[in-house]
Amino acid sequence: MAKCTTTGVEDFRRALDGWGEDAERAIPLVLNAGADVAQKRMENNAAWSDKTGELRRSLKRTKPRGSGSTTYVEIYPSGSSSDGQSLAEVGFVLEHGRGVSTFTRVTKHGVAKTYVSPEMAPHPWM
Repeated sequence: MAKCTTTGVEDFRRALDGWGEDAERAIPLVLNAGADVAQKRMENNAAWSDKTGELRRSLKRTKPRGSGSTTYVEIYPSGSSSDGQSLAEVGFVLEHGRGVSTFTRVTKHGVAKTYVSPEMAPHPWM
């Protein structure tokens, strides 16, 4: 019967454990750096249609959430425009476009307005 002896396995295992700890510390830093780039790109892409700057200023970012292989950061438009329209809805329509539709909206001042929206091609910005 053959006999096998190994040495250095414990040192190797400790080194691997250290790499995992380093990754856990680095993940939030990497996600925040990537979110900075993504948010700036979204602001630049929305600039052509956002004359007032409300959509660009509304972009918010979460802190890194989750753990392990599912850690993430969300970037999204929040709040309402000066006329009371949801900026998330504005961003969605810009991203995906819309067909011809008629709709009524109540502004934040309580005034009901009826709109006819013409067809709009999608303009991806996110």
